[in-house]
Amino acid sequence: MAIVYGRELLEEGLEVADGQYKIGLKGELKVLNSLEKVLSSNAVLVAKPNIGEYEPDLLILQPNLNFILAEVKNTSLSSIKAIQSNGLIECHTYQMNPTEQVKYHRDQLQHFVYAVTKKDVYRNIGHCVVFPSISRSEFQKKFQSTFTHWKNSDVNIFFKYHLFQEDLWEFSKWEGCFKFKPEVFALNEFDIFSLLNKMKPRKHSKFSLNILNAEAIRTLVPLRPVFSRMEEVDVDETNFIRETIQSLVHNAMITSENAISVTEGLLSLKNLRMELSHELTPYVNKANELTQMENKLITEGRVITESFKMEVEKELKSFFDKQTRSMQSEIEIGTKWHSTLTDSTKKASGLVLKGTKHLLSMNEHTKSAANRLSSIDSRTLIEHLLENFLSSAAISTKTGLVIKSASKKYEDKWKEIIDEYSYYVTQLASEKSNTVTRKQLNNKHSIGTSEQVLGLTLGSAVIGTVGLAAGWHTLTYAALNVFPPIAFFAAIATVTTGIVTKNHVIETRKQEVKNAADTIYSHVMKELNPPRTVSRKNALFTQVDETSNLYTLQAVKQGTEQLLGNLSLDHYRDLIHGFQQFDQLLQEALVDLECQLQVKETV
Repeated sequence: MAIVYGRELLEEGLEVADGQYKIGLKGELKVLNSLEKVLSSNAVLVAKPNIGEYEPDLLILQPNLNFILAEVKNTSLSSIKAIQSNGLIECHTYQMNPTEQVKYHRDQLQHFVYAVTKKDVYRNIGHCVVFPSISRSEFQKKFQSTFTHWKNSDVNIFFKYHLFQEDLWEFSKWEGCFKFKPEVFALNEFDIFSLLNKMKPRKHSKFSLNILNAEAIRTLVPLRPVFSRMEEVDVDETNFIRETIQSLVHNAMITSENAISVTEGLLSLKNLRMELSHELTPYVNKANELTQMENKLITEGRVITESFKMEVEKELKSFFDKQTRSMQSEIEIGTKWHSTLTDSTKKASGLVLKGTKHLLSMNEHTKSAANRLSSIDSRTLIEHLLENFLSSAAISTKTGLVIKSASKKYEDKWKEIIDEYSYYVTQLASEKSNTVTRKQLNNKHSIGTSEQVLGLTLGSAVIGTVGLAAGWHTLTYAALNVFPPIAFFAAIATVTTGIVTKNHVIETRKQEVKNAADTIYSHVMKELNPPRTVSRKNALFTQVDETSNLYTLQAVKQGTEQLLGNLSLDHYRDLIHGFQQFDQLLQEALVDLECQLQVKETV
């Protein structure tokens, strides 16, 4: 029979334990008692060996310096919902990975032995997970469908490091739990005595908590993917945040697991929630402030954009109305009684002249005659007025001036809004935070003179970075040079003549120039702002929309960099979401502990 250390501590704990903790102690005693009988008399069994921060359930020390660590899980087969090849066990109300636990203990034992003996025994340490209340055959039967999806090597490895009820009396199975073939060498009696003396179980209080989600909480499972994404852009800041959180969680879990009552464990986890909330508050505040300011930029950017469009439309409409009135005044002054007949004759003769010029130009001898015909003015009165008051050159020039004026106001308003935004960012960045980042500790992220100047000139910086689309301030709108002939607008503006009187002719001509002017204005506005069924890529109003979006994105980017460094607002939103998921694990653990407390009080 083997030498046993720590049995009395397990038995004393069993007397006062309850719930899952009591079930766990029963399983550990069952394994201990079985191994005591099958091991040789010079083997040593240690329950809860004191080898480091966390204590394994059992340690076997063989005469030839083989160590075997065992993590005992006295759970029922019905409580296990699913398994994974990496050792993860999914139960109905929680998850655990005893394989990872015992591997951690293996590393602890290696350091412990080296510290005492100066010998590296890593290759001589075996490890296993033991299910003392589950038979191997029942386990295989339940998860047979799972094993069919695993590689054969994964199945073999799983059963190499997982032992069951029938293995408690067959020590050959335990001797197969080594990753490497053990090296045979002996320790002297003094080394063995020193090891056993130092690893003797500590006398604990007769109480231990079973904390739901303990492994996921201890290893920050919900925050792992968040930290991975953050590390891609800022390793130092990510490590600082992770180490800060890990330290808080580590201390709280140690306190909870060594608690002498459920109440003490509850208080420890509740305190952890408060500490994490306190730690998270600055990140939440900054993210919320930036989000609000970003939304304000978007809203005010839309107002600025619409103001630009409205001013362009208003000024061009005013120009066209003014030119229309001027043309109508010319009609009242210069229209003669026979103008209707003259215009009608010019329309007809224009068609004849066009055909005649075409025929004459086909012959070398008659080309000069065709050229002389070209000097004949066949334009109508409306065409004359449109060419004098609303030529494509005049419209392009006026459009360029209108756009230049509107662009200046647009740019000035954006600078004003962005400077206001940057002022708030600077104020927010200069506020003292409860969480001090690594950059702030290194004076790399503090707000100094250069940053204050950046804040005051951020508007200019953003405008300079983005630039005005298509150089609006110097634009003579090119699209307007591709213009239908004036005759086209004059023709579609013609009003059918009824009873011919002088007053009627004047009113008819005035209506014609108004129709023509309105048509040209509509044409110009379609060039600036085409309907959605037409390609709008190079249209002015589309470029205004895109530039406003660029201004917003650039301002938010620079403001975020000033406030958050390399990490983006999306990183902080991910971090907050990860904290919320982590807090959900803590809440579930607290609810479970409160249930344990109620059951204990009832009993």
